[in-house]
Amino acid sequence: MYLKELQLKNFRNYSDLNLKFDRTAALFFGDNAQGKTNLLESIRYISSGKSHRVTNQDDMIGWGFEFALIRAQVNAHLIELELRPGNILKIKVDKAYCRKKSDFTSILPSVIFTPEDLKIIKDGPSNRRDFLDDILESIYPGYTALKAQYQKILNQRNSLIKSIAGFESSRGFGSEQGSINPTLYAWDENLVKYGSEIIKKRCDLVNRISLDFSKLMMKFFPEIEVRIFYIFSWNRKSSELVSLESANNKPEASQLPKLGNKNSSKPDEIKISAAEEFKADESEGQKQPGHEHEHEQAQAYAHAYEVFQDAGTPYGEFPQAGTSIDGIRQCFLSMLKQNLKKELSYRTTIIGPHRDDFIILLNGKDIRSFGSQGQQRIAAISLKLCEIEVIKESLKKDPVLLLDDILSELDSKREKIVLNLIKDKYQTFITTSNINYVSHIKEIEKDLIQELIVKDNNVFEVKK
Repeated sequence: MYLKELQLKNFRNYSDLNLKFDRTAALFFGDNAQGKTNLLESIRYISSGKSHRVTNQDDMIGWGFEFALIRAQVNAHLIELELRPGNILKIKVDKAYCRKKSDFTSILPSVIFTPEDLKIIKDGPSNRRDFLDDILESIYPGYTALKAQYQKILNQRNSLIKSIAGFESSRGFGSEQGSINPTLYAWDENLVKYGSEIIKKRCDLVNRISLDFSKLMMKFFPEIEVRIFYIFSWNRKSSELVSLESANNKPEASQLPKLGNKNSSKPDEIKISAAEEFKADESEGQKQPGHEHEHEQAQAYAHAYEVFQDAGTPYGEFPQAGTSIDGIRQCFLSMLKQNLKKELSYRTTIIGPHRDDFIILLNGKDIRSFGSQGQQRIAAISLKLCEIEVIKESLKKDPVLLLDDILSELDSKREKIVLNLIKDKYQTFITTSNINYVSHIKEIEKDLIQELIVKDNNVFEVKK
């Protein structure tokens, strides 16, 4: 797909802007706080119906204005979006009014690269889940509704668990458990029904990008072995158990908890507090109580990987590639039942896709704890490069690429590798405030680049 023209009115700092794009790549150059990222944000909104920076649509309306307008010519399609306070959005596609965002988000797929992508690698599991979910929402029209339905059921189940836990604590734990559980089990069935679909799609996506991700990482670091694995919520606890063993006395794979086995891992066998894990899960990467556990958990994943590799079994003892939906459902339901006592203790649901994760191993070690800053940054970029291919293959469309000042974070060697991987393939929009990178980019892109200077709430094209 090809973005030919972009018009902005009262959008962020642009009161009236009209840009035409006629080359493979457009480079926006200017000082900080001039509005370069705002331009990429408008393109991203045309593509996905979401901002990559804010959740409140009203924040994109220029200060003091009653509306903002984004108009884009994409191939033969004209998209017009009018943003009004109160998160009101009026949509027109090819001059016809539409009611749903999906009526325009299917036209221009995009992939955005930002410095904040490093959070996917370094921060908590929610960032990695969001990365997978963003891709799945792009390629599966019903995925957003699936997630919303799961969240609704999860909220209701959590409310019931809190109610049961309060009842149990007043009468002595477990006194009336049998009479209350049938109601909870009814919610379990629905949680498993929708949650297993999410797990299956996420797991398949990780497997889909696994080989390409490893190949991309090796282009930058040819001396390392790279692996990526999906971590089921129930396996996060199994791997923690492994971390308690000394390096010289690792358990055999047969000694580890078996998934779906009713004799596996009882709550009192887990020495590391799951409450700490949840705090790390929900903190969005902030330094809150519970993060002191992350290093230990990272070691746990690495130790578990070594044990399973030595035993010749898949990581987590749960088949990754080709995992069946029935297998996931069976295991999910089994683990919910096994962890009921623990859930009543914590008053929340601790099993399900809302607690899943994925891990990247460099030479068998968790990249979060053992990878250098450069390796972590390249891993984030490689994940986004994989996203490009998934979207292209799934939608049969070329996405536009939005690179928000990510090249300045790389050395010249790796910068050239990134540019060579994308040049001539996709329409690309790049922002930078470093004048040195302008010449670097021009060396790679040569005559294919359109140079634009961002200054004083306006954009000026550099004539050649």
